[in-house]
Amino acid sequence: MWHTSASLRHFVGGLPALLLLLAVVVMTVLIRRPIDRSSQYYIAANNTLARGDYQTARLYYDRLLEMQGPRNETLFRLLEISEAVGDTERFRLLLDRLAPLDNLVYGPAHLKKSQILLATLSGQGDLERLMRAETHLKHALRASPQSNDARASLGYLYMISGEREKAIQYLKPVVSERPEYLLLLAKAYASIGDKENALQFGTQAQHHYQQLSEAEPTNSTRRIQWADATAFLEQFPEAINILGRGILLDGNEELRKAMALVYISWSDSLERQQVVDREEQFRLLSTGLMANPNEMAFFQRIMAVLASDGPAADQAREFLTAMLAKGDTPALAHLLLGTDAGVRGEDDLAMHHLEMAINMEPNMAPAANNLAWHLSRQSPPKLEEALALTENLVKRWPQYGHYRDTRGQILLQMGRHEEALVELLAALPQLQRYRPLHVAIAQAYDELGMTELSRKHLAIAESLPENAADQQPLPELQLP
Repeated sequence: MWHTSASLRHFVGGLPALLLLLAVVVMTVLIRRPIDRSSQYYIAANNTLARGDYQTARLYYDRLLEMQGPRNETLFRLLEISEAVGDTERFRLLLDRLAPLDNLVYGPAHLKKSQILLATLSGQGDLERLMRAETHLKHALRASPQSNDARASLGYLYMISGEREKAIQYLKPVVSERPEYLLLLAKAYASIGDKENALQFGTQAQHHYQQLSEAEPTNSTRRIQWADATAFLEQFPEAINILGRGILLDGNEELRKAMALVYISWSDSLERQQVVDREEQFRLLSTGLMANPNEMAFFQRIMAVLASDGPAADQAREFLTAMLAKGDTPALAHLLLGTDAGVRGEDDLAMHHLEMAINMEPNMAPAANNLAWHLSRQSPPKLEEALALTENLVKRWPQYGHYRDTRGQILLQMGRHEEALVELLAALPQLQRYRPLHVAIAQAYDELGMTELSRKHLAIAESLPENAADQQPLPELQLP
């Protein structure tokens, strides 16, 4: 009608009928059009993965690879499945493909690679792993600039690598949405002397974990986090009470370990006083030792008390001897008494205690190291036995300069100069101010005919005082 008359009135009047006709045509086409099969597989794959049916999900995603080619999202889903089912070979291959070090491929894969690197750091840190993790995290941030996961992980990385200002830069923007990083941020501020921000964020962390813990009173992880934040604020008695109430509710062994660490922090806080109360320190340490007798961090602290040569040192020796008499923590008590006897020149007593410690706890690394040292200094020395003790130490903890030094000194006594030099030089970065190490290196160089290098190390040794302290504290290792 409109076509023949060209009347707008007729067109408007017939518009509803025209729209209805078009809708019918579109619906007919859509109903008859088959759903894209790749979309069906994608929906099915995601649904089965969400249900935890990894084997079926893997079949769907493998089929998608055949249909669509190697899309990064599909490959990443297969990577997650491989990790879940323990297919380590495929997981590694997929991760290497999606997260190469030299360029950005797929952000989530780079984030995962960085988290794996950070989770496998050694106790002393691993510079190469940290650098690789940093590169992967920067790739992840380029892919997703607002990723709180990537920013938080970078903040953690910079915190453990000592770059506190950078840690704050990445942690501060995420804590409003990720309050689990409040305490780490507070510790970053404390480490640069910003007490105001440390207190502010530490208090927020304390309130956050208190709310979580009170909502789940028997959740030991939440309670430990609450106590950790409370101890950070130096509210030590309250932190002990928080953990003590949890022990009454649950008795979880992790709570006792956490309580021991609070006592150590409490004792450490006394070091900041003008006059350190060694007796009060030892009271705290002995109480903590009863909470977790196997915490090797007590070794350093109690040895400091024993070295004080005052009433607190005598009290500590009496306490440790009484523990042995009662059968409490015999391995650690023997280690402490043996090391103390060695320092005081009582070699026979030192050997007795250290051998007892090793017999009771074969994996107690400081005891093995100290025993090896004493065996090598006997008359006549038992060098083969001493060397055997150091072999496992260096294999398991190659980063500890003390163990490399002990092994190097023993090899030097055995006349194995090239092997000795390798171990002694490995110890040098951490024990630069340890005079006997430079003397031993000089001797090794001299035996190998490298007289110029020998003279240099002798000169360094002569420039150091007899009692020059080494740079590395004794390792804080928990017993297996």
